Amino acid sequence: MTIRILLSISLLWASIFTVSAQEAQTLLQSAEKDFEDNQYTTAIARLDKAIEQKEDFAAAYYLRGKSKVSLRFYSGAYADFSKAINLAPENVEYLAARAVLSTIRGEKTLAVEDYTRMLEIKPEDGETYRSRSRLYNDMGMYREAYVDLNKVIEANPQDLDALFSRSAVNLSLKNYQGAINDCGAILEVEPDNVNALINRGTFWYIVKHFDEALNDLNRAVELAPEDAEALYKRGLANHKTENLDKACEDWKKSSEMGFYQAQLALEKHCEKK
Repeated sequence: MTIRILLSISLLWASIFTVSAQEAQTLLQSAEKDFEDNQYTTAIARLDKAIEQKEDFAAAYYLRGKSKVSLRFYSGAYADFSKAINLAPENVEYLAARAVLSTIRGEKTLAVEDYTRMLEIKPEDGETYRSRSRLYNDMGMYREAYVDLNKVIEANPQDLDALFSRSAVNLSLKNYQGAINDCGAILEVEPDNVNALINRGTFWYIVKHFDEALNDLNRAVELAPEDAEALYKRGLANHKTENLDKACEDWKKSSEMGFYQAQLALEKHCEKK
């Protein structure tokens, strides 16, 4: 008799647990629709109930965290993402959400830690290396950023965003030839990329290769004659190659477009002519 009673109680609890789990799943599905419709407060209310039904419901904590982010309730969102990660520590989507949130909150070290955990789980994920490299760059950790960007470029040598980023990191590291090479790689893919031409012209100027700088900046101005920065920098290159008349002409045009540095150069070098 006692065994039968205990068995009945066990079956009752199993039934209650199954119903609760099903209700929680239904609430999650409704909350997902609310989230898609930008009804974040409604979604959170449903997810509160789902978590009451099923306390270890990682997906519900994650969606509630996303909803709170949308409402800019960042501390609550961080707690929810952390709970979801504790329940499902190998879920890179949850880790990515917390990393992005940490970045928004200015907690870059915490974001780096989450991206590092993601790479331990998925070591070939180029986008995670890219995201971590941006944080390293913002933190002044240029060598670490360089290493991460190398990973991205090794996977796709024609990734222009990564090449631009690495050229900027090379500049910070004073590796000017590396920066020039990165711009060259961009121009092999897109020969008329104005930004790459301006950047490479700038890097040539820094290392005092003024003729090479002038070649790139001439092409940039040819492609984008209204680009004030290109005109200003070509003026610098013209000045260094003793073409003062052309330099003053470039600075005058750039200044008329509102480029303040061109106005300063004009006043310093041209107004006494």
